[in-house]
Amino acid sequence: MSEIIKFVYAMFIFIFMFTVATETDALCDSNRDCRGYHCNWPKFPICVRMICECI
Repeated sequence: MSEIIKFVYAMFIFIFMFTVATETDALCDSNRDCRGYHCNWPKFPICVRMICECI
């Protein structure tokens, strides 16, 4: 029973860290800097006011 609780706790921490890491803004100078910024289809990343945004 304690192993299941430890597993759930570890998964919760991992998912929380992943969510925090993906919610950051990417700084850019041009659209080329946004290549690593992932957007849901059909949107694509564009540099707007020095921040990558999905448009």
